[in-house]
Amino acid sequence: MEYNEASIVFNIRAQEVIIKVLIFFIAFATGFIFLISAGHGLTSDDSQYDTLAWNLASGHGYSLDSHQPYGATNLREPGYIVFLYLIYKIFGHNVQIAYFIQILLFSLSCIFVFFITKKIFNEQIAKYAAILTAICPTLANYAVYLYSESFFIFLLTFSIFALIYAKNSRSLYWYAFSGLLLGMVVLCKAVMLFFIVPAIFYLYSNNGRLKIILLVSVFCMAVIPWMFRNYYIFGTFNLASRGEMNLLIRAYKTDYSFQDIKKTITYSYSEHLGSKFFPNPTAMRARDVLFQEDYRVYNRYSELVKEGKSSSEISKIITQEALYKIKEHPIKYLLQTPVELFRLMLFMYLPALWEKNIVDRFIDIQGGLSFLSIIRGIYRSSSFIVLLLAFVGMYARRMYWKKDFIILAVILYINFIYSVLNAHSRYSIPLIPFYLMFASVGIMAILKRRVD
Repeated sequence: MEYNEASIVFNIRAQEVIIKVLIFFIAFATGFIFLISAGHGLTSDDSQYDTLAWNLASGHGYSLDSHQPYGATNLREPGYIVFLYLIYKIFGHNVQIAYFIQILLFSLSCIFVFFITKKIFNEQIAKYAAILTAICPTLANYAVYLYSESFFIFLLTFSIFALIYAKNSRSLYWYAFSGLLLGMVVLCKAVMLFFIVPAIFYLYSNNGRLKIILLVSVFCMAVIPWMFRNYYIFGTFNLASRGEMNLLIRAYKTDYSFQDIKKTITYSYSEHLGSKFFPNPTAMRARDVLFQEDYRVYNRYSELVKEGKSSSEISKIITQEALYKIKEHPIKYLLQTPVELFRLMLFMYLPALWEKNIVDRFIDIQGGLSFLSIIRGIYRSSSFIVLLLAFVGMYARRMYWKKDFIILAVILYINFIYSVLNAHSRYSIPLIPFYLMFASVGIMAILKRRVD
């Protein structure tokens, strides 16, 4: 009898190991397809990450300069930079190695999705969620860019996994480790600074104060040194100066007319449709229409640098300009929020479909660019299918919201923080695994209803 029970337990564990290995290799294969087909170079954000990491690895400090004196900067958070720095330090200035390692992190993130979903829901839903995450083209595509998203998703899923284990095990180790991971999440994306609040709320309900103090203490030990570094050099505790820049970008949008808002919505969904309904009288690329205010703020930043302003002075000036615009038009600022939220809902897209080598293949075909735009639009529309299924899943789980709280908190927090600041579709990419968790519940609920 004992032998049979032990055999059953062994078989169950063996099956779970096989499932995890299968999920890992599915994710790796999806990412590897994009790796071998990638033909893009470094552009804007990725070139900044690359420059910062290589300067750091070359002994030139945390600088964006390409030559001496290599002045320090706080434009970017250090989390992803340190990750790239370690790769460059070990393997040299090789972005292909960085892509390969990011594919591995993407694959590990899928395993964390499995663990999280199994703990909160059940194993069957966990399989669906993890496999859907593993075959998601958007997530796999981002792994072969020097963007912080893949690393951030890995840290975020890892930290949620740790928080769930801390709550269930009540182990001091998991509380301390959760604090460290949450600190690393913040050092990767500064907007996550206040996510510590829902994390504390999630853990505090059935645990003692001592463990919460440990969590917060380790979190602070991870975050505060970078804040003091910025204060010592730049006179500001800001984790990164991009926060006030995003605020000014959003503040500039208070100048939008209703026509401008319609144009933004249309271009956000389809640049081809945008150019058809709102022809651009200048030579500006359709894609750049969405980034006009971003360029405006970056140009303003460059002007202040040329004037010899220090980073702290630039930070204060940009913040003052943003707050002045917001005070002038507070209602228009708030009314822009649904537009920003809509842009966050369009998270299913492939950067590869905008790459020059891909676009060039369609240029010589009659109607090729229109066909490419249709492909982009159809794929982008899948965002709404994922959201619909996720909402069905949330509704089906409405009686268990306390158990689902930490996943819901991630979704609500990121949507809220970016919708009140400045949003791009890219900012909601890290939410895809969490949407797919609830979407898997939604799929199961729909299938069950059909059977019944």
